[in-house]
Amino acid sequence: MIRDNMGTLKSVLLIGILVAIVAALFGVIYYRIDKDTDIDFDIRPEAGNDRTVYVGETVIFTGRNAAPLTAQDKYPDVEYTWDFGDGSTSKEQNPSHSYDEDGSYSVKFTITVDRSKETDDLIVKVLKWKNKAPVADFTVSSNNVNVSDMVQFDATVTSDDHDSLTSLDFSWDLDNDGIEDSTEKVEYFAYSDPGEYIVTLTVTDTEGESDTASDVVYVTEKENPDYVEVEPEGGGGGSIGPNNAVSDSSVTFNWEMTPDMADGLVRVEIFVVWEDTGWDLDLSTGKGAQSAGGEIYASDDGGAEGSGEGNVSLDVDEQDHLEVVDDEQWFAEVATKENARSAGGERLSTDTCEFTVRVILWYV
Repeated sequence: MIRDNMGTLKSVLLIGILVAIVAALFGVIYYRIDKDTDIDFDIRPEAGNDRTVYVGETVIFTGRNAAPLTAQDKYPDVEYTWDFGDGSTSKEQNPSHSYDEDGSYSVKFTITVDRSKETDDLIVKVLKWKNKAPVADFTVSSNNVNVSDMVQFDATVTSDDHDSLTSLDFSWDLDNDGIEDSTEKVEYFAYSDPGEYIVTLTVTDTEGESDTASDVVYVTEKENPDYVEVEPEGGGGGSIGPNNAVSDSSVTFNWEMTPDMADGLVRVEIFVVWEDTGWDLDLSTGKGAQSAGGEIYASDDGGAEGSGEGNVSLDVDEQDHLEVVDDEQWFAEVATKENARSAGGERLSTDTCEFTVRVILWYV
């Protein structure tokens, strides 16, 4: 009886095993048949919008399927492919990429499910460089000046990563009134009233990017001293010999008069001083270079033998000579009445007289 039951149990177990094997084989066959069946899936890839980037800039691409894969749970084999248009590809859904050269690239995004696939594309425009705003900067010849003093503003220290200085636009507001005063890289300006002035420079590049810089100039009323001594060219010291039979002897010293020096000026006084009082020296002054035909404004040739000193003076009301608009060259010329023996005088041709010329500008 026990033996019969054991036989029955073995038979049941064997039958169960056979049933399981048959079921497994049927499932594999069904799966293979179903897999080989040509099924169309709803695939709508979206690669995103067109881009504009720069060489070397990292671009993140985002791909998606606008239609859900209804059979994705059953067949999860979904493949994403990006073709970046420069020979590079990626199998990631959201890859990153950078371009080594400028140009326009057609980028393709493909989704593949089984034998079904669809592609979307976008255009990536790659520029050579990424524009940066210029760095505006300038120097000021002096931040503390007097009324009517000329101030230099120099913006040539401005820099830009791509444009040259000649390609940049410069705009100055020199007196803080919100109005453009100049468009030059280097500007000269004089303030007519005392005060504190904020100077603003705006620099714009060829791409429209701009930057500003500012500084402060303090302007005060000019306080002229009673007088200023100007040192002539060469220090004003020299020597002169006697006139000879061929030409008269003279020595010329030049000095410069600027509009700033002439502001408030009432008198120019020039002295020549010498120690050897036996010599007779004459003095004259004017504008230009006397050796090149300068114009004499004042002279002292009445004779000063024995004094060791002579001077000429030019007042501001004398023919408007002291009106100075631009920098002017003036001269002081020393001459003598002493003649060499060859010219009927008593001096040796080797005799000399040492002297010093002084220039005084009076403001009182």
